[in-house]
This record gives sequence, structure tokens and C-alpha cells, in this order.
Amino acid sequence: MKYSRLYSILFQIICLLFLSTVSFASDASKRLLAPDFVLKDIDGTSHKLAHYRGRPVILNFWASWCVECLEEMPSLEALYKGFHERGLMVLGISIDRDPAKIRSVLNKINVSYPVLMEPSGEVFIDSYAVTKLPTTIFIDKEGYIVLTISGGENLNSKKIRAYIEGLILREVP
Repeated sequence: MKYSRLYSILFQIICLLFLSTVSFASDASKRLLAPDFVLKDIDGTSHKLAHYRGRPVILNFWASWCVECLEEMPSLEALYKGFHERGLMVLGISIDRDPAKIRSVLNKINVSYPVLMEPSGEVFIDSYAVTKLPTTIFIDKEGYIVLTISGGENLNSKKIRAYIEGLILREVP
């Protein structure tokens, strides 16, 4: 009985922290515009973040040597397959220098969303201040960062799917 009350209180605190993070990000006066970038995918095609304005975007920073990154990728692929037709764009951003390593991972995990190469650290560290892998950044249709998740996570959870649903349905002023 004592433990169930403790778990209940702990769960409420976690929910409150999550909701405060989301509400903080949605406050128009405090929102941060996602820094634009141009990166190439493993086939050499350039992708500019601003090109996807008007659609919600998920950026997922990862590396081939990061176990949590690789474990998280199937849930990200499920989100891409489930919401891409409705406008969601997912961009994987690998910090690996060797395109062959990236391609090997993508073939093993069967990833279909675009994966960009960012070995310089300019976008990874300088623009987005990513300090841990994997890091997943949610960007709304207007180009504002609305949620950041650091560390491995089941991105295909009901909570995240509902959040993405809200991003897709939200009208752009």
C-alpha cells in the first residue's frame, strides 16, 4: 500500500514535469526557432530544414556505435510509416564520418526515412547543443522546437503518438 502511493506520487511528478516542458515550449514568447541547416544524405542529396516548413519534423541525432540509438530506430521508423502520409517528416542525423557504416546500420534496421550525415559537429553541437545520443527534437509546422528527448526512448508510445497527432492537427496561424 505504501509503495503504490509512492509510485502514484512519483508518476504524477513525472507527468507534471513532462507537461510543463511541453507547455513551456508552446509559450509563443519563449519558443525557439529551430536553426536551419543544409546536410547531405548518404546518397549525396542535400536537405534543407527550412524546406520542410509547414510540416511537423522530427530530428533524431544518432551514431552507429550508440546502442541506445540503434534500439530506438525501429520505433522512429514506425512513427515515420504511421504519420508520413499525414505530413510528418523524420530526419535522422548521423554523426558518423563513414557513409558505409551508416548504410550498414540502415540496411540492418530497414530504415526508410532520410538519414543525413553530420560528421563536423556544426549542426549537432553548435546549432542544437546536443550533448547526449540519441537526442530527438520535435519541430512544429512553424519551425519551432516544441519537445526534446535525450536518451533512448520508445518513440512509438501512445503518449508520443498523441503528441504527434496534435502537431499534425495544429493549425498554423
